[in-house]
Amino acid sequence: MSNLDKSLAAFLKQRRGEMTFAQFSRLTGLPVSTLFRLENNHQSITLSTLESLMKRLKVSLNDVFPPKGTGAAVVPSKRSAAKSKP
Repeated sequence: MSNLDKSLAAFLKQRRGEMTFAQFSRLTGLPVSTLFRLENNHQSITLSTLESLMKRLKVSLNDVFPPKGTGAAVVPSKRSAAKSKP
């Protein structure tokens, strides 16, 4: 699994907290089985599911995938990567 999958898994575990998977499923609108697989790095999320999840939880992309230096990988834009080349 990628670093993004690991970041998502950590976010979901933290956000679920003491809730059961069934309770979290009702909150997120995702099936219990999907939540379990995402939290345990057995499944990658699609963009449409990620968008839906973020809307239901009222979070931003930076909440799910924190910027560099806070534990998650951030892919630089082509523009910033070009500037860093000698």
